[in-house]
Amino acid sequence: MAAGAVVGAWMLVLSLWGTVMGDQNITARIGKPVVLNCKGAPKKPPQQLEWKLNTGRTEAWKVLSPQGDPWDSVARVLPNGSLLLPAVGIQDEGTFRCRATSRSGKETKSNYRVRVYRCENLQSCGL
Repeated sequence: MAAGAVVGAWMLVLSLWGTVMGDQNITARIGKPVVLNCKGAPKKPPQQLEWKLNTGRTEAWKVLSPQGDPWDSVARVLPNGSLLLPAVGIQDEGTFRCRATSRSGKETKSNYRVRVYRCENLQSCGL
């Protein structure tokens, strides 16, 4: 495999690493989209779920729900209950929590700690 293809493959792995996970720390690359899964959320509306965000963009907890409006271009709740951050920035670092209630009444919580990094060159990305 050519060196350029290997580097390209590693860059793809790095940009996807940590993109969709639950109950853990997430490392995201600046400018890339991040999708946070809300465990236990019904896969289609109507859904009983709520996302709470505490980031560099918020002074206190920001609450988002499927029935509410998206938060400018910063974040929105997808039809399956996941939270989409279309292009993360340093100010998006913080805590993200989802509380979902299934149709049977079972409550499930998902907690994320998101950190954002900038890849200046191949050495700073560990390549």
